[in-house]
Amino acid sequence: MTPESEYRSYLSGKRVALVGPAPSGPDGGSKIDSYDVVVRLNNMVNVPSSMREHLGSRTDVLYATLDGNPLDLVKSMVDNSVKFVSTSYPADEWFFRARMMQNVSILKSLNAFGRVDLKTVVLPSREYFHVKEATSSRPNTGFSAIIDLLSADIEELYITGLDFYRSAANGGAAYMPGYECQWTEKRGPDFLLENIERDGPDVHNPDSSFKYFKHEMYAKDDRVKVDSCLLRYLQHPVFEELSNFFPKGNDSC
Repeated sequence: MTPESEYRSYLSGKRVALVGPAPSGPDGGSKIDSYDVVVRLNNMVNVPSSMREHLGSRTDVLYATLDGNPLDLVKSMVDNSVKFVSTSYPADEWFFRARMMQNVSILKSLNAFGRVDLKTVVLPSREYFHVKEATSSRPNTGFSAIIDLLSADIEELYITGLDFYRSAANGGAAYMPGYECQWTEKRGPDFLLENIERDGPDVHNPDSSFKYFKHEMYAKDDRVKVDSCLLRYLQHPVFEELSNFFPKGNDSC
């Protein structure tokens, strides 16, 4: 059985909590840790003890870009008993071979030779590219995780700390303290509204991603549950376009 097949089997029938780096509701860490599977993103493996009451403590699955030094992640994943790490992007994305393939091979070999008890999987292509084409936008890591998890036979997906940059208006707290990724500082109007920040042929379009999630996932899939912050954004049409409230004032949760 391949790691990818093992991962699908592992998810089957499970209640899954996906925890992102955005401001989240007051539901708390005990709710997150009550789920069968806790999924986090990029460098969120080590939850500071001071934040566990709010963010939970477990990490069972990590979705990551894996375009840096993978060994930097290995110790934290092993220390936190992470069972699976998934790439944020499929093998047939245009940049995968140059940026990610070597790192994926390293992680897979560490498991194959018994160095770590950690399965590395590559994101499936079909659903990812369907959404990428429908939104004219490359999904970011959080949205890729949502796409992938909803394509699995899970019982429930609870999403907290993900809001498609809705909380970034007028310099709002788009990320929790200490979270770093390649887009951490790119959250001003040029990035969020003008799509000037490009990567090859791609852009990250937070509005089209949010609208797709709202209308094609949240509205149609009753497995999807969200925290109070994201629920607020989903309930009011004004939040479908960042330009409606950026930069009119900090309307973050």
